Amino acid sequence: MAIPITPRGSGKPDWTQETSRGVVLAGAGVLTANEKLVIWYKCLSATVSAYPWVEAPLAGGATTHLVDMETGIALPYVVPVGYTLQGLSSFFSFDRRIRHQAFLDTLFGVPQLLSQILSETLGINYQQEIMSIGTNFFDPLALVPHVIDITGTNLEAAANTATGTGYMILKLTKVGSPPWPKVKTVQCKWCKTLNVVDQKESVVTCQSCGKVTIVAHLPWGGIVGLQPEDVEHKEET
Repeated sequence: MAIPITPRGSGKPDWTQETSRGVVLAGAGVLTANEKLVIWYKCLSATVSAYPWVEAPLAGGATTHLVDMETGIALPYVVPVGYTLQGLSSFFSFDRRIRHQAFLDTLFGVPQLLSQILSETLGINYQQEIMSIGTNFFDPLALVPHVIDITGTNLEAAANTATGTGYMILKLTKVGSPPWPKVKTVQCKWCKTLNVVDQKESVVTCQSCGKVTIVAHLPWGGIVGLQPEDVEHKEET
């Protein structure tokens, strides 16, 4: 049975007076020409992989360091003069209790603990930073270099090996005058030889042992395939 509807008013609605406002927050992938992502990763597994951050399960009581995805080199990571580094997000999921520790710089040669987190849930732990700590808190003008280390320690007995994955996504910002690097040093996963390659290289054949190591390419400005000067030129025009 149809229900009659009494119309009110006439004509079409006038939407010209409506005003909409919104706030867009820049995510991890939204970068300026002076910024680039830095990702530190560690995957613990018995499966062999050419990715240098994939390692054997971690024995109980043992400690491991996160690995820079662009170079395959384990932390500590040196933030050079003229740059700041700030955390954006972190993720970890392991099948054993892992203690995560972050160290920033040294005092009399001793790494200084910045934070400590204990994973008890053995599930997926994800955190996106709203006001994350970084070297800019202590050196906003990037006048001195800083050394950062992130470690994970298996708190179980020696026989209880840990598997799983953990990583951090950070943002490196150029605030000084040093030029962008054109090359990077990639460590061979298999023989640990250091190979100097173009900044964009992701599949690196070791000059020593001939084996392949796969690393990430995280360009300035977040635009894959463009060099920093390309991004700057695009902005100027």
